[in-house]
Order: sequence, then structure tokens, then C-alpha cells
Amino acid sequence: EGVFLKLQERDSSYSSDANLAPSSDHGDPTLEPYHPVLMRLNAIGGNWSQHGQWIRWDFTVPQSGLYKIGIKAKQHLLRGSFSNRRIYIDGKVPFQELSAVRFPYSSVYDMYVLGGEEPYLIYLEEGPHSITLEVVLGDMVDIIRTVERSVYDLNTIYRQIVMITSPSPDPMRTYELPKRIPGLLDNMRIQAGILDSVADDLEAYTGQKGGATVVLRDLARQLYTLIDDPDSIPKRLAKFRDNLGGLGTWLLEVRVQPLYIDYLVIASPEQEMPRASATFSERLGHEVRALASSYTHDYAMVGDVYAGDAEPLTVWVGWGRDQAQVLKRLIENDFTPRTGIPVNLELVSMGVLLPATVAGRGPDVAMGVNTTQPINFAFRGGVVDLAALPGFEEVRQRFMHSALVPFIFRDSVYALPDQQPFLMMFYRIDVLHELGLEIPQTWD
Repeated sequence: EGVFLKLQERDSSYSSDANLAPSSDHGDPTLEPYHPVLMRLNAIGGNWSQHGQWIRWDFTVPQSGLYKIGIKAKQHLLRGSFSNRRIYIDGKVPFQELSAVRFPYSSVYDMYVLGGEEPYLIYLEEGPHSITLEVVLGDMVDIIRTVERSVYDLNTIYRQIVMITSPSPDPMRTYELPKRIPGLLDNMRIQAGILDSVADDLEAYTGQKGGATVVLRDLARQLYTLIDDPDSIPKRLAKFRDNLGGLGTWLLEVRVQPLYIDYLVIASPEQEMPRASATFSERLGHEVRALASSYTHDYAMVGDVYAGDAEPLTVWVGWGRDQAQVLKRLIENDFTPRTGIPVNLELVSMGVLLPATVAGRGPDVAMGVNTTQPINFAFRGGVVDLAALPGFEEVRQRFMHSALVPFIFRDSVYALPDQQPFLMMFYRIDVLHELGLEIPQTWD
């Protein structure tokens, strides 16, 4: 009795991926900590959506006994579906019901007590323990496997058709596809039945129609109409390809299992769980404060703003806010403590860089600039020759020479690359196998 432990998102001890870190969500006044405008690390889960990813919290209970568990969470990205989490206590799943806990769609944070109206009571000995939440697909596994096989079979049907008609069929020609491709219509009928069956299973699983099932129903309906009128297949091949591509995209999206968490609660059975959803007055107050702050807050600045004795370095960034926040965190955690140089980071459209520089109001450093700009600035005396600075040769070794080429003129270097582009080649291993070909080992 009398035990109430709150594990905040920033109290997480370990995670499977480095990018599973606390993030900012300032759209809900019930979050802890809260601010209507400023970024606060008050949620975790922005990238926590891929199968197998996990986050662990360590905690200590003061006495042995039975405990219930609550999770303040929000799943606002999968409309008409669930996000699933497997829950481990001290590295083990205590019982079957925790192997795939569902979090339904909700636009606001809710308090999910494991077990619902009759909470599961889990026995914990006095001392240290851990709770781990892992992304799993839950009951979607069988549906995904079925659709994967169907997509493969439908792709095979499409390739068989294209090998005869080409991707751009002649509208004046009769290809007689059912005669030239044995079993074509039977295979289409089988796949249409499978898609309809999967749509039924998905509706039974989610309790809702539409949304994810629309793609399945549309493709099944098209297959039935193609079976009824085989001569229309060449004319409607592009639409069939688009629907098949849509099904492939759906297959990728349905694997995503997003979830945001504010905190977890480990409590003795008699404890009341805190209210998780904001009231109307709280939401109204939040909107009023956010509106009032919008007239005074500088949204271009990222993180802490420095001024005073130590002149800060001004850095303009032409990326998105997410990248800028990661960069600011790296600066605050590593660069500034190591060098003692404070940095003011600003989100700026790079289109104003040249006018600002000409006016003498440009930054000390600009990042996210088009690769053609450094040399243009160099010819006009607008940037420093980095090759003349001490330690440059050591820094130069971090990059491939090809990445520096656009910024070099004679012996001078006027910028450093912020990315290293490279080309990739993709090949269809199933097509090669179907044609009896080995994967080529040389360009010839």
C-alpha cells in the first residue's frame, strides 16, 4: 500500500536505437514538463515505430507486493488501427496478455492501465526492477504475411503480362492474354479472394471499415472486373500497376507501430491513476497562451540563446527544425563544453544569406547551403579560406576528396561538406531467378 512511482520519459535507462531519445511535444497542457511555446523534453517515441525496437526503464519498489502498471500514451498516427507493445518485467513477459498490448488510435494522451477495468496485479519483490516496452506487430503478423505473398504473386502476374504487352500496350491490338498466359484468370480470381478475405480480417481486427482496407478492396474489385473483361487488361494495365504499387506502400506503412509516451506509473492497487487527458479549459488556456507568446517568441532561434561577455558564434541552418534540434543538442552536449564557445543556432531560409552578408548582417557560419554558393561567395570575398586555418589538414581527412571538389579553387578551400552523396544500384533478384540468370559480378 501507499506506493506510487512515476517513470518519466527522460528516466528511460536503455534503448535499442540511439535515436530513441526524449523529444518535445507542446500540443498538450498535461505533459510534464509543459510550456506553451518553448521546447521541453516531455515525451518519448517519435521514431519508436519499427518492429523490434525497445525502451527500458529501471525503478526500485520500496516493499514486496502486488503492483499495477499505467502508461500515459498517445497513438495518433494509425487511424483505424492499433500500435502494439510487448511488455517485459525484469527481462521476461510475465503472462501471455502482455505479449501484445494494444494502444488504439487517439488524438490525445490517455492513461492505459494494463488489464483495463480489472488491472493486472504483478508481484514485485522489494528492490530494483526494470520494465521494457518492445514494438511488435501483434495479430497483424498473419495479415502481413498473407499480403506479402499476395503482392509477390500479383507482381508475377503483372510481369507475365508486361512481357507480352510491354509497359505501354498498343490499344489497337488484341493480345489474347488468357490464351498466352496459362491460368491467368484463375490466378487473378484467387488473389482477389485473398485480398477480400484479408480486408474482412482487418475490419474484424480493428473494428472499423475504410482506412487501411480501402486499398485491399479497390485492388480486389479491379481484379474481378479484369476477369470479367480480359480484353480490357492491356488498356487498364497502368491502373493495375498503380493499385499494386499502392498495396506495396500499404504493406510498408502497416508495419509502422507509432506510440508516444509521457510517463509510466508503477503503483499499489489502491492508488488512483492520474488524469491523462486535458480538460476543455486546459486546452483553451493552452491555445490562449500559445497565441499570446507567438507575438514575442523568436521561432527562428533553436534552443538556448546566448548573449553577454562571451560573444556567441552565430550559425544559420537551412535544414528542418528536427535536424536543427539534433545539431543544437550536439553543440550543447559536446562542442560548447569542450571549447567554451557558446553558439546561437537560427533556422533561416538560405535565400537571404547573400543579401544579409552584403549588408554586413550575415552569420559566422552557414549550414545547409547549396553546393554552388561557396565559390560564388569566395570570388566576392564573402567567405574565409579554410585551407589557411591551423588544423585544416587534419579536418580535411574526415572527408573523401570528391566531396570537397566543389568548394576548391586552386589551393583554397571555402567550405566543408555536410553530406556525402553516393550512388546505389538495385536489382530484382526474383526476376533474375525467374529468367535463370545469375547476379552479374562485373559491369560488362
